[in-house]
Amino acid sequence: MISHIFGWSFDQLDIIVKRRLCESLYREGRTVEAMEILRNMMKTSDEDTQGSKTNADWIADFIQKCVMTRSERVGDGAVGSSKHDETVTQSNALS
Repeated sequence: MISHIFGWSFDQLDIIVKRRLCESLYREGRTVEAMEILRNMMKTSDEDTQGSKTNADWIADFIQKCVMTRSERVGDGAVGSSKHDETVTQSNALS
């Protein structure tokens, strides 16, 4: 409210705080929560913030990092599964 009265903008500060929160959640392995905050941040930020190259680059990098982490975790989960063991057995049989 005070920001509207005096014409101050705290949007960039808010974005920085949300970025830090996303990074912290990511480091803790809570990527789903981090992505939800990112989605909310993108939905509620103003046009200047959305159009900022710095923010766009950070968002793209962060999304890529989360996608890669998710892929690695899914792959790691498959290694211990019986489905993975069957695939390896079938592959060895074909060799």
